[in-house]
Amino acid sequence: MGYFKLGCMYSIMYYQIFLTATAVGFSGVMLPLMRSPESSIQVNDEEASWIASLLYMLTPVGNLVFGVIMDKYGRKICMELVYLPLIISYIGMFMAKSIVHIYISRAIVGLSVGGGSAAMNVYICETSPPTYRAFFLSFPAVLTSVGMLLCIAMAKMTTWQISSGILAILNIAGLIILMIFLPESPVWLNQNRRHEEATNVYKWFGSSPIFVEVKKYSETNGKLRITFRTFLSRSVWIPTLLTFLFFFVQTNSGIFIIWSYLTDFTKYLKIPIDPFKMTVLIAICRMITSVVTSFILRNMKRKILTFISATGMSISLALVAIYLKLYDINGVLQDDSTNPLPWLTFICLAAFTIFSAIGLGYLPWSFCAEVFPPHVNGVMTGIMYSLAYVMLFSGVKIFPAAVKQFGFLSVLWVFFGFSAFASLFGIFLMPETVNKTKEEILNNFTKSKRTKNEYLQQSEMCLRKDNLYSISEEIIIKN
Repeated sequence: MGYFKLGCMYSIMYYQIFLTATAVGFSGVMLPLMRSPESSIQVNDEEASWIASLLYMLTPVGNLVFGVIMDKYGRKICMELVYLPLIISYIGMFMAKSIVHIYISRAIVGLSVGGGSAAMNVYICETSPPTYRAFFLSFPAVLTSVGMLLCIAMAKMTTWQISSGILAILNIAGLIILMIFLPESPVWLNQNRRHEEATNVYKWFGSSPIFVEVKKYSETNGKLRITFRTFLSRSVWIPTLLTFLFFFVQTNSGIFIIWSYLTDFTKYLKIPIDPFKMTVLIAICRMITSVVTSFILRNMKRKILTFISATGMSISLALVAIYLKLYDINGVLQDDSTNPLPWLTFICLAAFTIFSAIGLGYLPWSFCAEVFPPHVNGVMTGIMYSLAYVMLFSGVKIFPAAVKQFGFLSVLWVFFGFSAFASLFGIFLMPETVNKTKEEILNNFTKSKRTKNEYLQQSEMCLRKDNLYSISEEIIIKN
């Protein structure tokens, strides 16, 4: 019974991720509709680039703001507040009368994209059994693909205004369900000395064993001080550099840029399929790959996953680039007479999507949460997520200008170069994290290898210096 309730609880959070995914993929199908003569608001290429990229402008702010809310007011409150920008954004697009209204709505929704997944990941880590934690953390990738499929289907059947109205209603329903049924994280309740409420949550889980790690703090006024010197330690600056590099190659490999301009890529590659049908097929490929990754590859070494993913992406991009070089004019296939293998570009694009979903599309986000020491994990994860979204915003925004300035073929070769570098990163630079304890991961960044007891002793001494004492214990709730 406990695992059934746990699954229902996670489904409520997954529903939010599902709806957030529609916000990310909405521009990919919204822009072609806004360029049609029937649209009440017309857009040019410059305006389209802003609509696609504004999503990521406030996402770094969302990471920082919701990170503070999550620690101060609770995981549940954070996830409830994440719904508000989503609802406001879709209502704004439904009622939009000008391009400015669209800009504002797309910028607002970025707050939710930055805050929702972080709260959910923390909640899962605090409540899920260790043996199933990797699966629960990887499964949202499946919901992301399903959310994009829903977005595509609605855009095909209705106008973008009606689609916005429907999504606003679905988000309101999600907020009500979350407020009524989702309990607060028992770990957060214990940390805030609300032990009776935490006990009630434990009982609500039922008889199944639920493993959580609880930190109880003394009632002193001391606080753990993080100074500039803290960030100069090897256990902080090395994972910072690695995480930044991981996000940098992910952005410049073109994964999210291609998704933001998927229908445009269909035209660039002269794929002989209706752009909407092609988008659906690519989304299905991504969804199936995400399912396989969640159920089958969840315990595979992350270094191997990164290498396979990046290598497959680079090969797919290279084949497309070589084909365009041989049979195109100015970087874009012109007509059927110069396109002897019209399905090759679609196959390569589908392969790129599949290989990106295997690893490089999601691994940097989980890697970031795993490699920092506990006392700076929240701060550094928020900072790195913010930087990642700044890079995503920049990449999505400048893509149309880069294509005009340098040509589509040159941009493809840039994507190829960074994908190839990512495969080298996975083999030679990336530390392994799967099935590793925090101590084992942090040992990769220190000069001397420490045992678990030595690490815990050092952490305890650091906390005592700031008049703050921490006791970590694992609570196992059984029958």
